Amino acid sequence: MISLDDFGAGCLKTDSLSLFNFDMIKIDRSIVNGIGTDPSKLERMQKLLHVLIPLGVNIICEGVEKAADLNKLKRYLPIFIQGYIFYRPLTLNQLKLLENF
Repeated sequence: MISLDDFGAGCLKTDSLSLFNFDMIKIDRSIVNGIGTDPSKLERMQKLLHVLIPLGVNIICEGVEKAADLNKLKRYLPIFIQGYIFYRPLTLNQLKLLENF
């Protein structure tokens, strides 16, 4: 399995994605954060998703922290969403309290 992390944060362009056979692409939080309130960020995100979805790769949007951002992403299912909107990171002691850890 080949994954690309932090897509959008560096210099790799969408045109270059066809050179690789990625299984998963994780979109950087700098692209995702604010799409619920900033029309220009939302437009950039929409353009990116319209390129990535037809590739058939698993897409993860990282850094989702606000309900407004999550609501904009809901229309693009099936994508994966990662962020504090669901839960803050756990300490090791908190993690040990989980069943079967």
